[in-house]
Amino acid sequence: MKIYWWGMYWRYLASIAVMLLLVALIDAQLDLVSLVGVEFLPIAFWGFMAVFFIFTGIFQRNGFLYFFWGYKLALNNKVWLQFNAMLVFLFVALAVAGYIINEIASANNLLYYKLYGQMTLLIFYPLFVARFVTKGLKQ
Repeated sequence: MKIYWWGMYWRYLASIAVMLLLVALIDAQLDLVSLVGVEFLPIAFWGFMAVFFIFTGIFQRNGFLYFFWGYKLALNNKVWLQFNAMLVFLFVALAVAGYIINEIASANNLLYYKLYGQMTLLIFYPLFVARFVTKGLKQ
């Protein structure tokens, strides 16, 4: 029995690592901290991730994660599109929640959200989404 969701999940983790390196490279060249501000840097990062996943979805029909040997899973386009759309939703939700919490919460609550809330969502949400979109697949 094949476990498709695990393959999709590690591709998500690899894409996050690549995006962190890309943003670090862009930050070194453009000095994003002074451009955006320290308090809005995570919001800008998640917004950039959502735009990047949407942009690559325009040029690569199956989305950004398909670049990480996605063809080896032999999944149909519908599964990849659903997974990509749900990841875009996650990144937009993280950006919006980060902005709202930054505006209304104390510094301690903002810290707890960034440390525990975002990390919990980034680890578990894609895992459940990958299982959800591959649930009805024939083995």
